[in-house]
Amino acid sequence: MKIKHLLLTVVVLTVSAAYASAQTADAEKAAARVPPGNYLRGHATGDPEFMRKAFHTEGSLIFMRDGKYTTRSLRRIHRRDVGKARAGRGEAQALD
Repeated sequence: MKIKHLLLTVVVLTVSAAYASAQTADAEKAAARVPPGNYLRGHATGDPEFMRKAFHTEGSLIFMRDGKYTTRSLRRIHRRDVGKARAGRGEAQALD
């Protein structure tokens, strides 16, 4: 009888842990999509608030242009993009 109770307890705890782990993974995936989504919305709408939400306050954007690494501070990006929708140039269709 004790073995059945112990086995049942182990099974219940294992299933509960697996369920909690799956929920945590889904929440982490959803949270990881927020910053890139804000970045894309910032370009699509020209609203600098989305860009501010996408990056750390002291961040910078590093990218390739004409085969060379280029860096832009977020302050410079915000000043340049204020009020300008930029969709159409390398437009993103989905975020996966």
